[in-house]
Amino acid sequence: AVLKTQGLAGFSGALLHVLNHSLFKSLLFYGSGIVYQATHTLNIDSMGGLIRRLPKTAFLFLLAALAITGLPPFNGFISEFLIYTGLFQAIHSGEFSYTTLYILSVVGLVLIGGLALLCFTKAFGIIFLGEPRSHYHQDSTDPRDGRLIPLYAIAVLIILIGLAPQYFLMALMRPVMQFTGLLALPTSIPLVNVMQHVSMAVWGFIILTAIIWFIRKRVTRYAPLSKVPTWGCAYPTASPKLQYTASSYVRSYRKLVEAVLMITRHRPHIDTVVPETAHFSTHSYDRLENSIIDIPIRKVKGFIGKFNFLQNGSVQFYVLYGIIFIFIIIAIPLLIEGLVFVYELIKQL
Repeated sequence: AVLKTQGLAGFSGALLHVLNHSLFKSLLFYGSGIVYQATHTLNIDSMGGLIRRLPKTAFLFLLAALAITGLPPFNGFISEFLIYTGLFQAIHSGEFSYTTLYILSVVGLVLIGGLALLCFTKAFGIIFLGEPRSHYHQDSTDPRDGRLIPLYAIAVLIILIGLAPQYFLMALMRPVMQFTGLLALPTSIPLVNVMQHVSMAVWGFIILTAIIWFIRKRVTRYAPLSKVPTWGCAYPTASPKLQYTASSYVRSYRKLVEAVLMITRHRPHIDTVVPETAHFSTHSYDRLENSIIDIPIRKVKGFIGKFNFLQNGSVQFYVLYGIIFIFIIIAIPLLIEGLVFVYELIKQL
């Protein structure tokens, strides 16, 4: 029974995770498109402070980022919870030959989850928070509400799956049971009950947070509020130069995998007491991607580039290519027929 339940949990979680990815990734791509239209650049190190110009887009992007990192109360948490449930049940099922694989799968999911959290906190923080790093987006604004309707619809689905997962799980259960051959087994009911408990826990967390916020609001309603400037380490004003860049934000993690990265650094040689304005930049690239993908693609492109002379922009040559092609199509059957005739003639001799 444990194996049957873990199969349902794992397959249900995987199928729901595919659905969830189609939602929050679509929302992230929508948000990225709006950001690109506002800034006309793909370099996030040139952005910053966009939450003041694009507040609606920032909210939707943040919602999708929280969902894709698997945090409650959003849909990514539900599907990952199901996958973890299936894996932990498999570890305790007694199938020793597969236990190592299940444990490695759990470790892999944990690492991927941590990496996703680092990735999307970096993306949201560098793009939307802080001070603007360029003047690309001084006049940028959110699209009209009509263009945001698809984004709001996706956001609603993300929240609904996170708050009421049992209903979506029941809809996915039948195809999963048919695929796993467990259609006649009553193992789906405990899984639905677990999702109901998860839903209740999520709702309890939301209600508790709302109560705490309401109490704090009431207590501090008439309390005197004083505002004082934050000590900025002797820097009087905020500056983009004091902020994290995308590469510096992930530097600690990057040092763990520098062995497989191609890191290039561009820095000036300073040999004066009072140096002039200098610029430092760094870029990291994946060695495996360069070896397995980029180098073969460059060689294929180089080989294909040798035939660029065929596409010379001359209509006369294109007509000639067509005539040659028709001639070859006609000639090949005739040539084959002639060869067959010669072969038969030789056999008769």
